[in-house]
Amino acid sequence: MKYLLYTLLLIFSASLFAQDSQPVELIPGIVDVSEKTGKFLPQDIMYSNENGDSVLLAKLLDKPAIMNLVYYRCPGICSPLLSGTVKVIEEISLTPGEDFKALTLSFDERETPDLAKAKKAGYYQTMNREFPEAEWHWLTGNNANIKKLTRAIGFHYHPAGKDFAHPPLLLVLSPKGKIVRYFVDTRFSPFELKMALIDAAEGKGLSLTSRLLDFCYDYDADEKVSRLNTTRIGSSSLLVLLMMLGGFVITNNRRRKG
Repeated sequence: MKYLLYTLLLIFSASLFAQDSQPVELIPGIVDVSEKTGKFLPQDIMYSNENGDSVLLAKLLDKPAIMNLVYYRCPGICSPLLSGTVKVIEEISLTPGEDFKALTLSFDERETPDLAKAKKAGYYQTMNREFPEAEWHWLTGNNANIKKLTRAIGFHYHPAGKDFAHPPLLLVLSPKGKIVRYFVDTRFSPFELKMALIDAAEGKGLSLTSRLLDFCYDYDADEKVSRLNTTRIGSSSLLVLLMMLGGFVITNNRRRKG
């Protein structure tokens, strides 16, 4: 009973305090995101980690993951995106490194692992929560692998001198590399991200509270928000009520016969 009450309180709080999403001005086909939810990342994408080691992206996905695309020299939207990522990691009620991991990938082929390492160190200094360094990968890649990744996820960016015009993007991926959810923003609701990671985990190893939340909410792909499934909740509540009434009648009949 206490888990049910806690879950209902969490649901109520999420509905009251969900963050408002700031719209992003995009240019269709040039600077935008063509969502490919349900598709899988290619299995042969290679990147270099912050230590300079070549890594297969698919091998890094051993648990649900949040992934954002940036370039480390970015003078604009990448900093708010990364700051927003750190903020939501601090607030989400899942355990970094256990329930999920993180990947930050550069889409600028000119950038190096040393730059990725320096950027990682800077953001770790600002973070007010433990996150195992081995569970947040900061990656750089060559043009072929960058193009392979950005095409697979529908990420469109455009050169602007030495910089790029690009949308802010945070993805949620399953351990098998399936694209579960897009967040095209720099601010993120901890509740919405948690729901996406629960979906990405496919119900494996989830707490009772997380399972109940997953049962109570459905993701509306058009509105890009999780909504209470009132039909499911109502039907389940009616079934529980009928079972309780049935149990009461059976128990009462037994007492009368006794």
